[in-house]
Amino acid sequence: MKSDSGEATKVIILDDDPAFCDAMKTYLEVNGCQVEAIQDVNHFFQILQLRVPDILILDQRLDTISGTDVLKTVRQKYEFPCIIITGNSDPMDRIVNLELGADDECEKTTSPREILARIRAVVRRNRMAVAPAQAVATSNVGEWRFHVARRELRRPNGAICPLTTAEFAMLRVLYESVGEPVSRAVLFESVFGRRYDPMDRAVDTLIRKLRTKIEPGTEPTVIKTIRPIGYAFMGFPEQDSLPDHGGG
Repeated sequence: MKSDSGEATKVIILDDDPAFCDAMKTYLEVNGCQVEAIQDVNHFFQILQLRVPDILILDQRLDTISGTDVLKTVRQKYEFPCIIITGNSDPMDRIVNLELGADDECEKTTSPREILARIRAVVRRNRMAVAPAQAVATSNVGEWRFHVARRELRRPNGAICPLTTAEFAMLRVLYESVGEPVSRAVLFESVFGRRYDPMDRAVDTLIRKLRTKIEPGTEPTVIKTIRPIGYAFMGFPEQDSLPDHGGG
């Protein structure tokens, strides 16, 4: 699995299960990835100071700390994609992880082949988000600046509005259809790269997170709910109505 430049996709696996690490490392390397399997959290953060991966595969239930807490720390500085590996399908864990910036989640019993497919989908989506786009370049609507090529959204005061990979992909899909409703199925499949499950609330979770970052008040005016279809992006708020979010 290589990037457009021909380099192998760099994967870090953080999991304290040696058997899982060995099996996944072997499988991913056979399929062209460059893999570093780490079982110690402190060592993981030391590695990040030297090099960052294209994607992180993170165990939800590490021995000394939860994957949720690791992800929370990672997101303070890094934006590379992350897939959470869980030992259960607790929907609350999934919601919390998505809110913190996870890009996908699957159970530990998932086959290596499917995990590889998910890695490819997430990495591909991330590269599309940072690649220059012809249809969407820079928007100055309401003095906000939405720059697809830089994967950057700036508030009217010039501060960057931090978005996770999934949040950016969601906003981009909505932005490209400004003023028009986009169905949950289209949003789900565009952002997560797999078949829509009506019982999966991932789209609603991401919309809620986006709203906390760009809505001027408690009543949604930027991203409106269009029942029973999905959501519509109505344009960024005017500068005068911008709440005080600070710099982050």
